[in-house]
Amino acid sequence: MSFMVVNTGRAASRAFYINLKIQPDVIVPSRHSFDRAVKLFIKMRSGAALGRIARWYREQLRDRPEAVMGIVFHSVRPNLRCPYHSRRNVAFLSAVRDLLDVDTVFFPVREPRTLFLSELNRRMAKKVHDWSFPKGMNGWKRRWWLSELACPGPLQDASAYPRPWVSEAALQKLSQKISVRTGKVFSLYELFSSVFDRVLIFDYEEFIEDPAALFAKMGERGNFCFTDRSLVHTRLNSLANRFLIYNPFEINLGRWSPQTPESVGPGGWARKAGVKPFARRRRAVSSRCKPFRRRCRCRFEIPEVLTVCEDWGEYQQVPADCASRLKSVSEALGSHVALGVREADALHLSGEELDLLGSGVSRSIAPRFAANFQIMNRFYREHVHFEAVPDGLFDIFWSASRKEYENIWEVKRCADNRL
Repeated sequence: MSFMVVNTGRAASRAFYINLKIQPDVIVPSRHSFDRAVKLFIKMRSGAALGRIARWYREQLRDRPEAVMGIVFHSVRPNLRCPYHSRRNVAFLSAVRDLLDVDTVFFPVREPRTLFLSELNRRMAKKVHDWSFPKGMNGWKRRWWLSELACPGPLQDASAYPRPWVSEAALQKLSQKISVRTGKVFSLYELFSSVFDRVLIFDYEEFIEDPAALFAKMGERGNFCFTDRSLVHTRLNSLANRFLIYNPFEINLGRWSPQTPESVGPGGWARKAGVKPFARRRRAVSSRCKPFRRRCRCRFEIPEVLTVCEDWGEYQQVPADCASRLKSVSEALGSHVALGVREADALHLSGEELDLLGSGVSRSIAPRFAANFQIMNRFYREHVHFEAVPDGLFDIFWSASRKEYENIWEVKRCADNRL
């Protein structure tokens, strides 16, 4: 049988996903693949993506017959219809139950004030670039050419970034938007309990205080053993992590790519044949090349997370001197930082080219990333994120959500409904 962890509202779904993904007897699809299945089923009335996940699950069971599937339902509020008890939502959850054998749902509930503060900070960040580095800051951009990796260039002062201005009326409007769906925790519980046999509630604070103990309890009820605890205390949802997630970059290597992997790169057959590398000369290279642009999609990430998290595709670590260049990022994360390249892109590069790519990124892009990280990390902490809920804003949320929380607390008093 399978289980599901529901992101009821700012519930660190990435941490649940990564820690479950590394368990040897748990099969976990990527959060974004499941989100696509939700969107296609509910908004476009197509079950194709959900069927692909079900077939993938059966294939995985052939290699690991004793394993169970664990689903992390990340985009609950954006993709489920409102009101939650709509027939389309029920039909989707019923299909998940039948196709993926889900019989247990883990339902985290956050304390309402901390939930509101987290959601408020999320919406404030959305108004200010959504954790992305502004284009042009310290020469930062999403798409680079290989020739641009020669030198880092001048870096600007951290005090140069302006402070945003958010009016009181804008904050009031944000608070009203948060109260529309964020606080409907009991309505969400009713939806899942109408479809699944076991919906087990637990306090989100348990995950903050002792995540290992919480995962162990989930394993007892979800029929898996929580044995790999290597990432249980790794910071996966901090502000520093957000800057890693939302600032990937891409390196363009040229227009054409040879079909044979042993002859790739500027030193391959094209240069020997007198053809300018990566030039637009269809007659000269059409018989030897695939017609697509060679590129490498890259990101900085914690090394242990890089090969586990598949939300944005499968990545592999590339040798690069990131430790000295990204020291400030590592200190904020409490972990080392590595360079990752999309595996599908790395297939079209030789080992030597990957080494050259890594050295170029560490020389030119990593210093820019570190400088922008320091600027934006301080900027968000001082001018964007709230340390405490501003006076009066929580009252708007609580007046609309109080009944929902009173109902879910009443349900949680029953021992059979608790994890």
